[in-house]
Amino acid sequence: MTVSTSLQSRPGTPKPRTLGELRNIPDFDAGTTSISVKNELRRNLLRAIEKKEPLFPGVHGYEDTVIPQIVNALLSRRNFMLLGLGGQA
Repeated sequence: MTVSTSLQSRPGTPKPRTLGELRNIPDFDAGTTSISVKNELRRNLLRAIEKKEPLFPGVHGYEDTVIPQIVNALLSRRNFMLLGLGGQA
């Protein structure tokens, strides 16, 4: 059972605000292997591709230009930065 499902199963239980509170949750397993953000993004992207889900919902107009490059960067575990002009959101 994950922390989020543990908290959802008990309505009215406040979410932990500190690491100590998180460790005191009975179902929290601190011994699990941590995964880097880069690998978690890659794993989530692969899952979305397999399920044919939209990769970046809410992002429009970049399906043929930017999104394929982001997908390639994530799949190859590359570091990248997204740059934009002020006011682009």
